[in-house]
Amino acid sequence: MMKMLLCSVALTLACAASMPAQDLTCRGVAYDVPGLNDGVISLDMRRRDGEWKPIHGRIGDAGSLHPTSTVTRHDSLIVVFDELHATFAGPLTGNQNVIRGAWTKGGTRMPLNVRCRADAPVLDTTHHTVRYVAVEKGVQLEVLDWGGTGRPVVLLHGLNATAHVFDEFAPVLAKEYHVYGITRRGSGRSSMPDSGYSFNRKGDDVVAVLDSLHLAQPVLVGHSAGGGPLSSVGSRYPKRVAGLVYLDAAYPNAWIDTSRLKLDSGLTADDLPKCPCSPIEQAESEPTVKHFDLPLPVLAIYAMQPDWETRTFDSRAPDWTPAAQSREFERGVPTARVVRIPNATHEVYRSNQAHVLEEMRKFIRSLPPVKP
Repeated sequence: MMKMLLCSVALTLACAASMPAQDLTCRGVAYDVPGLNDGVISLDMRRRDGEWKPIHGRIGDAGSLHPTSTVTRHDSLIVVFDELHATFAGPLTGNQNVIRGAWTKGGTRMPLNVRCRADAPVLDTTHHTVRYVAVEKGVQLEVLDWGGTGRPVVLLHGLNATAHVFDEFAPVLAKEYHVYGITRRGSGRSSMPDSGYSFNRKGDDVVAVLDSLHLAQPVLVGHSAGGGPLSSVGSRYPKRVAGLVYLDAAYPNAWIDTSRLKLDSGLTADDLPKCPCSPIEQAESEPTVKHFDLPLPVLAIYAMQPDWETRTFDSRAPDWTPAAQSREFERGVPTARVVRIPNATHEVYRSNQAHVLEEMRKFIRSLPPVKP
């Protein structure tokens, strides 16, 4: 049994939602907690349509855990994890911006404050239709259709976002193509199941949407963390799509040269970055030591931001930089055209829209016509 822990806990908090005001997404994480093998306690939860649903819990090195029950009693929220013999409990305040509670496991009681934020509803400022596509039992994804004619183009968003991030970019594309966007599982108004957040599962979700819409040889376009599912589809179903476009997305979560990993130093998939993974975190931190083969046309656009030649905290090799990643992708994916845009932001389709559109048009014109 762990000792009673009496310490000040520094919380790392992240909240995101694209929900009506009555819906909340909440998170509390305490790192470097004395007495725990990996020093992490976390809890992520969401309130949707008046019902609380914990997404994920973790204490110590117990791994990802899913709650077995949630009880609202006397203005308090109680979350039970039977497998871990642990609970989280805290009072629900009037505005519910903070749930001041504690993890309890055996004789250990650890303060953990969970902060919540309710965002305003997404404003649909462009003309599009919305449908929900079932990708597996109990899981539906929001799919936006901005209309247009010609080759279908399907947009995949990045982390902490929904398909609505393309509300300005998509209508411009729709002047030449038929444009769709998919809000992936765990985001926005798409379903948030307890599992199924690997790149391949999210790639399968994309293919399920393509099948449901009867899209023939679409071009898939991914921004940021959308690069992982993009590579998954392109490597496993290359005949299903005409080509891939990475909008500042061809980074290690989408493609990595495994020869550059420090495997000779004992680094394995289990040693790569871990987190107390909620669905949002899973989308970003799944270890990618697999070399995706991409035997189809690829356009990779990189935004040359100020850290372009700077090592990042997520380096997988001693001299890894965004610039190095672009060179490795260019060498490792012979089918790719790599474009580097100076003075761009990560949302390169916004900061440098004209340049991105020009490159995409050239790329799509170079593809074989859609077969009837």
